[in-house]
Amino acid sequence: MTRINDPLNSNEWVDLSEGIEYLPVRRNLVQRLGLFQPEFLESNTAIIPVTSVNDYKMVDIPWGTRVKNVGTDSKQSLRLAVPHFAVEESVRPLDIKNKVSWDDFLLSTRSETVQAFMDKKQIRARQTVMNTWNDAFMHLIREGTAYAPNGTVVNNYYTAFGVSRSELTLNLAPTENPREGIQAIIDNIVDNFKGGTIPSSYLGLAGRNFFDALRNHPYVMNTSTIYKDERQSIEILTGILGTDGVDLNARYQVLDFGSVVWVRVDSTQEIAADEARVFPTDLPDLFKVFFAPSDLTFDTINQPAQAEYYFEKAESDRTAINFSYESNFLVGTLWPKAIVKVTAQYA
Repeated sequence: MTRINDPLNSNEWVDLSEGIEYLPVRRNLVQRLGLFQPEFLESNTAIIPVTSVNDYKMVDIPWGTRVKNVGTDSKQSLRLAVPHFAVEESVRPLDIKNKVSWDDFLLSTRSETVQAFMDKKQIRARQTVMNTWNDAFMHLIREGTAYAPNGTVVNNYYTAFGVSRSELTLNLAPTENPREGIQAIIDNIVDNFKGGTIPSSYLGLAGRNFFDALRNHPYVMNTSTIYKDERQSIEILTGILGTDGVDLNARYQVLDFGSVVWVRVDSTQEIAADEARVFPTDLPDLFKVFFAPSDLTFDTINQPAQAEYYFEKAESDRTAINFSYESNFLVGTLWPKAIVKVTAQYA
């Protein structure tokens, strides 16, 4: 606490508390989990290898003879353009004329400065970039398509790879054992994604109704009563879901059940309330984000990309400072068949 002159009564003192910011809480779930592997390009296009791996077996043949390999993998390439996301702003003298620094005005009524004003703009710009990344990551997981709201890039990874999305239901009725349905989801991924390996770790991003029904399911609760040493059992019994073994803080609700780590997605704009997306977490190149360099200056073109760019330029007559920022990125997946859409059934 700090004592200051009351701005409404100069003859009295008041206590100044810490400021309260009315900003939306952005959880950035996918970024915290580190699911997307970045690649920094030197151009605004990316070539993605498309490979379907076959499992080969040898056959018995007469002694003294040889045969060639029984088959080949299917290999081709997919050429994709990287979308361009950019914003431009300007700061002019009238933006700070007769303005005071909001953070300090009760203490010293200091005048606003150009640098302080620009600092605030850059902080907000970075938050805008983070929000865009988060929406793009969740869009790819939810829809299986590149994120480009204005349609400058149109790409459906299921279509590009010649596969269809697996869409399953999970019966969460109280009389049904959800383990059977969850195992069917895992089996679908193992049988169909054609990656030549068998994943062993799975994540499920679940909508609020889906997650709550699973967490409160009688079979889940009974499991926690019988096997009290299991991680998911301890979390259920203590009512604290979400910190053991997963890089998330206590704001996230997490449940380890049926060989899948389920995470509650609160926003229905990210995952519908009665849906989930299940995918392996130990599959290389499942999720990628390709960054392309800015073409705004000679210093950036044909150079390894940065994840984000910020530019400031003052007008020669000192009448404005032009401020721009951009992040040129393409979200993608090399194994779209490994991402399964699951819809909850409650009866």
